[in-house]
Amino acid sequence: MKQKLSLFLLPLIVLSVNSWCGAVNKYVAIGSDGDGLSWTTAKGSIKSTVESCQAGDTVFIASGTYNEYISIVDGVSILGGYNASTGERDIERFETILDGTDLGKYLLVKYDSPCENPTLIEGLTLQNAEHSSDGGGAYIRANITLSKCYITNCKGANGAGVYNDGGVVKDCIIELCSATSSGGAIRNEGGIVENCIMRGNQGKYGTVRNENGGIVRNCIIHNNAATVEGWPNSGGIYNPGGIVANCIIACNYGPEWVRAIMPP
Repeated sequence: MKQKLSLFLLPLIVLSVNSWCGAVNKYVAIGSDGDGLSWTTAKGSIKSTVESCQAGDTVFIASGTYNEYISIVDGVSILGGYNASTGERDIERFETILDGTDLGKYLLVKYDSPCENPTLIEGLTLQNAEHSSDGGGAYIRANITLSKCYITNCKGANGAGVYNDGGVVKDCIIELCSATSSGGAIRNEGGIVENCIMRGNQGKYGTVRNENGGIVRNCIIHNNAATVEGWPNSGGIYNPGGIVANCIIACNYGPEWVRAIMPP
């Protein structure tokens, strides 16, 4: 019986391995204009490099400030925080910045549909984005993980820092972002937000809006503000339909509610 089971599984395993055999690493560094296949021949644009990739590829980005936005490609990992000269990675020392000055839109986006393959975005600073609709710094969907990112001074209608439609936001700092409606830091629609710090943000109806079964856990939410009079104006979390667990919510401001509004 074991022999038969092994024989049936083998073709599936081979197919799975083969599907990723063509995966390519690509490299981006400020001022470069190569083919992107090594640090010495890196490309200069994150956007064009990501758009040239397919599922399974990984884009490594050197430190510097890039004034461009990125359309997320299904299954393509984007990793910042590298030293192009040595290949060493340190997210804080070799800061990779996406700057939205004068772009008039989000910096990271997957608007059309969820990803079918796991897609990791890690080690980026998103700053100075301004978008008239949902998602200031980033708009992500299912199967996308936004990890170890610093998001600051971004603006949007809902989710000024991040609009999370079923994805995962973890180990991020979101600060000094502002929304004209819900979620100065993040609007979480059925996704997971964990191990994040959200501070100094403001939203018309609060810093975090969590609904449709969304989960916010192990987060610190402090010194944020709701900017409108009346209900629901929570300086901390407006939670009409999700789970909030093991969070510290402190020193927030709202004309009526300062911590969290929970469903009945």
